[in-house]
Amino acid sequence: MAGKKVKIGGMIASCRRIITKNGKAMLFSGIEDNSSKRVEVVVFPTTLERNPNIWREDNVVLIEGRLDFSRGEIKVICDTVEGVESV
Repeated sequence: MAGKKVKIGGMIASCRRIITKNGKAMLFSGIEDNSSKRVEVVVFPTTLERNPNIWREDNVVLIEGRLDFSRGEIKVICDTVEGVESV
């Protein structure tokens, strides 16, 4: 199941920015749905550079990515992200 493409939507509950060995920023972001279930989303530098301003707490987003099961946890590796306007 690792590598399976998924789409998830939710609110950005947390963002932890780190600097890679190459000096570029990347993120680990917690995304929550309306039932308060949370999944960690990994945003690598090339993806972050395409849309850095969307990654703010309380923004509602739609993410397309791939499942990852490293270190015994389910994570989503973000390929694309778009904002969702509040209704």
